[in-house]
Amino acid sequence: MATRTTAPKRTQPAIDVEAAADAIARAVRRDGALRKAQLLKEQGVGRAQAEAVTAALTARGLEVGASVVRVPLREQIAQRLGDARVVPLRGIEAAVAGGTRRDVLAASRELVARGGARVGVRSSEVVLLDLRTDALDERDLARLEELAATLTKTLRTARRAGGTLVRADAEEALRAALPPRRSPPAPGDLDVEGAIDRLRDATGLTFVPAVVRALGGAAAVSAVHDAVLRAARSGRLELRPESGMGRLGAEDASFCIPGPRGSILSWVRRLEEMT
Repeated sequence: MATRTTAPKRTQPAIDVEAAADAIARAVRRDGALRKAQLLKEQGVGRAQAEAVTAALTARGLEVGASVVRVPLREQIAQRLGDARVVPLRGIEAAVAGGTRRDVLAASRELVARGGARVGVRSSEVVLLDLRTDALDERDLARLEELAATLTKTLRTARRAGGTLVRADAEEALRAALPPRRSPPAPGDLDVEGAIDRLRDATGLTFVPAVVRALGGAAAVSAVHDAVLRAARSGRLELRPESGMGRLGAEDASFCIPGPRGSILSWVRRLEEMT
């Protein structure tokens, strides 16, 4: 009887885990979120190395789910706010990638709770507001409520009498209730360390370009870098270099802090929480 031979098992070729993670992270940060299975396949990552690549992606500040690898939703929302200043809550899931409406709303609430955004109303629509938006504070709202009650009472009296109001009186009341228009915050007023705390990922690291975007983008680069470097010199923050060459897009690289010997400092951690 002929002996049946079994073909030898084909082994998965070894890959460079760090290089694969760098390539995947670069693609995800470009698009916001991508399918995990496709990303692993494109980099030749087999089952044996999938866990190591997943850990490397998490260390790079990305969220790795069962089917999607994404930039953290809170970071995506902060970036969107940094660009648009106002983002409607209705349909906000379309403004970011890789999250259900429920997930995105939860991330929005967390961003507000951490002080990274405010909830506002424009016309009848509920929106998220960037912190740089000139919006009314609680005292302003209280004055407006008082004015609205007074004007409503006055208007009813005028209607009952078949009369009207003197324009100067109405204008004076509105001027008294509304504060002067505020100037945009100066670079020194930016809450850089607050943004670092709000945008940090599960590893405790914060992506420096995300902080820059949340606080104004290209116009805020110098102010953010100066504040981070001052805090690092005082021992409150630790800066870490980019782990892989070529991972960053052009804008991300321009938002990072130049380091020694041509390195790029792209991550920051609060040292006070490492004790």
